[in-house]
Amino acid sequence: DVKTKNAIVLRNLAQYFQMHDLFMKLTDFISNDLGPKTSLEYLRNARAFSDEHLETAVIKVLAKHLEEIDVEDLLSLSPEIMKCIFSSKDLNCNSESLSKIALAYCEALPGGVGKELFLIMTSSKIMPVLDPSAGLGLAKVYTDLEENASDEEEPESDSKDIMMRCGKALWS
Repeated sequence: DVKTKNAIVLRNLAQYFQMHDLFMKLTDFISNDLGPKTSLEYLRNARAFSDEHLETAVIKVLAKHLEEIDVEDLLSLSPEIMKCIFSSKDLNCNSESLSKIALAYCEALPGGVGKELFLIMTSSKIMPVLDPSAGLGLAKVYTDLEENASDEEEPESDSKDIMMRCGKALWS
């Protein structure tokens, strides 16, 4: 019985044993089954089997449906994957919701997110308005990153703008 949890394993076995028809049926199953609720399972399996094509498809689904994914589940994603999601042209998420997701991720990641990821996640292009509940937390994350930044690090993004948007969110 094909299920989300075993589809990638079965497809890889079909590919290994050169069972083209089975491989295509499993690929169709995955294409039809891939959605917000199954995306994280497919992502884990795509990474386990080094399936870059599937990983790209999953990241697209995550970006399109970010608000539908449980924030607790997003916290388990690697910084590399979060960077891909927040940089995706397919990102479709309310700015205020995005600020809450970014704050939750920043606070949950041991060792912090790093300045590059923080600036990508909080870019004014994707997050012009912050949720008031996230403003202070994001300002704190930013100041902590600034304190730990080396002098030679010069942000490519509108890093000072985040502080203005945090302040605006706090006053709204």
